[in-house]
Amino acid sequence: MSVQEHSFELRTEVPAARLWPLLSDTDLTNRLLGRPAVEYRYEPQPDGTTRVIGSYREMGVLHRYVESRFEWRYGRLLDLERHFEAGAMRRFRMRLELDPEGGHLDRGGCRVRVHFEAEARAPFGPLLWLVTRTQVVPGFKRLFGRWIEALARGEDPQRLRRAGLPDLPDPEARPLPHGVRAQIAERARPLEARHDPALVRALVDTIAGGSPLDLHRMRPRAYARQWGTEEEATLALFFDATREGLLRMRWDVICPHCRSAAEGATTLAEIEEKAACAGCNLRFDVDLSRSLEAVFQPHPALRATKEAKFCALGPGSNTHVYLRLHLSPGATAEVPLELPPGRYRLRTTTGSHYQYLNIVDGDADRPLSLRIGESGLVGDDQVHGAWCTEPVPIHNESARPALLFVETGAWLTDALPASELVVSQRFRDLFSSEVLSPGVRLSVEKVAIVFTDLVSSTAMYRTLGDGAAFKLVWSHFDGLKAVIAREGGTLVKTIGDAVMAAFPDPERALRAALDFQHAAEEATRALGYDWKVGLKIGLAAGPALVVNLNDRLDFFGTTVNLAARVQGASRAGEVLVDGRTAAELPLDAIVDARWARSTDAVDAKGFTGKVEVVRLARRHEAEAAPSAPTDEVRSD
Repeated sequence: MSVQEHSFELRTEVPAARLWPLLSDTDLTNRLLGRPAVEYRYEPQPDGTTRVIGSYREMGVLHRYVESRFEWRYGRLLDLERHFEAGAMRRFRMRLELDPEGGHLDRGGCRVRVHFEAEARAPFGPLLWLVTRTQVVPGFKRLFGRWIEALARGEDPQRLRRAGLPDLPDPEARPLPHGVRAQIAERARPLEARHDPALVRALVDTIAGGSPLDLHRMRPRAYARQWGTEEEATLALFFDATREGLLRMRWDVICPHCRSAAEGATTLAEIEEKAACAGCNLRFDVDLSRSLEAVFQPHPALRATKEAKFCALGPGSNTHVYLRLHLSPGATAEVPLELPPGRYRLRTTTGSHYQYLNIVDGDADRPLSLRIGESGLVGDDQVHGAWCTEPVPIHNESARPALLFVETGAWLTDALPASELVVSQRFRDLFSSEVLSPGVRLSVEKVAIVFTDLVSSTAMYRTLGDGAAFKLVWSHFDGLKAVIAREGGTLVKTIGDAVMAAFPDPERALRAALDFQHAAEEATRALGYDWKVGLKIGLAAGPALVVNLNDRLDFFGTTVNLAARVQGASRAGEVLVDGRTAAELPLDAIVDARWARSTDAVDAKGFTGKVEVVRLARRHEAEAAPSAPTDEVRSD
């Protein structure tokens, strides 16, 4: 059977960079055109690649194909080819080209060219020709045209990807029976007393009217953008709705390469230290910052959801990948890398050695070239000019086929990483049963740890008596908890009369630490005791391990030990920040004139040499505050 070819072309004033997120999203396109969902099977290959096999049924016929080509270049080209093992076709190819009229991806008009090639099996030739000519090509042209019109009106391409167009409804979205919608509204009613009723209604409408595919993996930040609401308020609603049985929270283990859900779990206790992605032929360590994400879905008693893929390998499913290029052994390609400013990671399937590419405004000092060896990218990190159209020579010097990926280092925009939740007091209060399995240790990329300790607590108990002193300690805990919650942190634990708190970043940790002394005094002033509360405070930020200790999430590691040692070197009324953390902080913007600032080097048990610190002391109490040492906070 001869090859059938069909093409169409569109012209628009919309720049190619704005068109790309929509027109290249093959998963969304196939879904909106009513194509059947595809079941995928992944077969790891010895050369590090993966053989991807897709199958689907259409008009009663089983179609099974191998993804033989899937390449793209951001803003310019998408080229896919499939060889069929079963079904109506032998081969199918689609090529999307965006041709900026002024030569620039980020400005000026653009021509869109789409070309299809299909080779049918006998006796399906006439039917394939008819379907392609009357349904496939017109469907693509109509959908692309409607998207282009919306973008020309100023619509946000990312919002269109999430919300679609009113006159192009999602075939998967079907209205619920009235009785089911009433059940959803009834379960949501208690939320209206604690949250903005308009926000609650938006959630109810989404659950009742959304596609079961979109509802299978709900990200609060994505919905906050879609609804035009505050992130914090939306996240609080999702948490509360989970407690009310309107939603259910679960965990996705994210592959660091394709950044899709490699595995899933209903509780943290099911998460293990290592996971595997069949699609990437990769086994990886699970960490809380980049590998574990909390997602939501309607409670199954109210609304069923489903997961389906219509195209797993395309740019729409891999939005972080700007270039995907196949090179045969010994092959050389010359490809322009027209990228916006930023930092990009380059990797290949031949090995694990990465290279980083810094895209800067203006021209780079020397031309860019890339070499692929047996262990991955060869050479040091490089610099390249933004939106540069000069071809970049890429050499595959290995003896194996190589897939080259150029990907942004930015993480998923809408993700709610576990590292953020383990330092959230709201999460710990509402989901106290969410802990890791005993023995499992997961890393967090960065967390800020603060230790506090009451000065002269032994003398306080002796002077005030056990009952009054105990009441004062708990009153000061209440004051610290309020500050911790306000700054988005969590109270990890109390150790005698000391506190260990964790925060998502050092800025919020420092703001909390500076307010701790005042908050403790305010919380205890109403007790009427003749005792001045003095706190010694230490702060450090960096990587840490999260574990299950006594059925609660706890932090361990060098950062925790450093924060404890720094706290031990502080004096009453002081906040000590370890030097490396202080260097990252905008101290001038956070620390006001009420605090005296100085640098110092202190002894820290378990650390070699002196540890550099920044001392922050309240000016009007630097001499008056008690300075006697108290019981040392132990972190080991």
